[in-house]
Amino acid sequence: MLNRRTTKQLPFKKLHDEEAKFQNIFSSYFRDHKIKQKGSRIFSRSLLVFSCILPLGIIYIIVTKFIYNHGSNLGTDVTYGRMRANHADTSVISATLSNFRKRTTYSETADSEVLKLANNVTRAYKLSNTMPEEVSLGTDVKLPGLSACLLVKDDNSRLTEWIAYHFFTLPLRSLIIGVDPSSKQLPSPILNRWNGTDGLQIWQWSDEDYMSDEEVEKRSSKTYLDNHIQRHKIFFRECLLKFEEMGKTWTMAIDSDEFLVFNALDVEGDPKKYFLYGNFYEEEAFARAHHNIMISNWTNYFWNYRVAWFQEWMGKLDRANRNGDSRNPILDELENRTIDDDYIPYDDMEYWEEQAVNRTNILVEMRADMPKVGEMTIEQYIHQHKDDIPFVDRYGFYLPRLLFSSVKNDGCQDHNVKKFQTLNFRQHAKKGHYRGNYLGKTFVDVSRFDMKDFVVSNLHNLMESSAILGDFSPYQDSLFRVHHYLGSYEDYSQRSGDERRNKMVIRSLYSVY
Repeated sequence: MLNRRTTKQLPFKKLHDEEAKFQNIFSSYFRDHKIKQKGSRIFSRSLLVFSCILPLGIIYIIVTKFIYNHGSNLGTDVTYGRMRANHADTSVISATLSNFRKRTTYSETADSEVLKLANNVTRAYKLSNTMPEEVSLGTDVKLPGLSACLLVKDDNSRLTEWIAYHFFTLPLRSLIIGVDPSSKQLPSPILNRWNGTDGLQIWQWSDEDYMSDEEVEKRSSKTYLDNHIQRHKIFFRECLLKFEEMGKTWTMAIDSDEFLVFNALDVEGDPKKYFLYGNFYEEEAFARAHHNIMISNWTNYFWNYRVAWFQEWMGKLDRANRNGDSRNPILDELENRTIDDDYIPYDDMEYWEEQAVNRTNILVEMRADMPKVGEMTIEQYIHQHKDDIPFVDRYGFYLPRLLFSSVKNDGCQDHNVKKFQTLNFRQHAKKGHYRGNYLGKTFVDVSRFDMKDFVVSNLHNLMESSAILGDFSPYQDSLFRVHHYLGSYEDYSQRSGDERRNKMVIRSLYSVY
């Protein structure tokens, strides 16, 4: 039976004072456009404009305050509404460095743990040729460390925290960084600071290091967005192939604003069962991904669909079945396995249906017992459970993401905490929802994946063609997740030439938090 924990909800001080903003607008207006005594017509027009706009501004303030304070009661789950967060799982360092288990209560002792670890990482930031402080790993097993593929463009402001965090928590020991040719900043000073630290190896690639001359020329003749997408695909392919050649194992392919964390169970915050068919369920994002539901920025609020039958995400009814293939590759591997000394035939669908439920229960139990800080890294956790579900029959995961808003945390004034994006931003979208979180990211063991003729067709799910991974990993069944931080407006909008970061997109993202 699950140990049902309760999470104390932290009160959040309202960080955006609309009324103050409104007053600033008018103070700026009157400062820049001083009303002269001369010309009664100008004065009359200004007074008329002011008298018309003022009531609208007051109405706007009242409505936005109501939505902010009562967003959770508006009767819709697919809109952002007011994103709620607690001290436990909104900060990467708080949730995973200070406590790998989902923190259930807020206390001064717990907060001191966060600050202590934050100080350790801060000190590590300042080191150049000396080794950073070691975090106790709680085991004598010597493991090689994990790997990462990262493509950057003017990401120096994020890179130090990204490397330091994953250096301690994975631990990250092999990193290939590709630099966009249009980047105005080179990450070399930051990379040189970390390269060689306690076995960490970093390789910096330019286009010429992983593209052919033909590909480099082709990429220079396209639009920026097309360039970026195609460059990303080629980079991830070559990076994974390189790590396979080097004999590496688990490798993550995420961005500089994303952090890999344990997906510890949060009874109150976990997504509910949206679609119930006997003992089976599908989450919102899972159903969308499996049933080819196209989502755009303008249709997120208005979508309808029916699920005719349950698709068991482990591979029983995946793409191979939908294409008319009656046998799934994973069944070949499991055909001769036994459970409790009873032979299990591969075509016993009743068994597979039972296993779908059992598998979910096993994973939820594992999520309810995640290790604490200092006890275990992600690599050690995988090593400890290498003979258990899901690692025994899967060599990769398409991890769910959790988007954190641009609303800053005002609860702690410690100057060290202010340096961390992962501690500054704590409010997030609803767990398991497609809206806001969108597509996931890839975490794969390259030593077990057949890289022959490997082609990246999806930047989010690099193993899209693999039946092992499927289309989507349900939030409830995932042992890991990826925290995605928007950061400040300045950080998000600083990339020049990125068509995806135009004024309309930025305004839509930052107006809902």
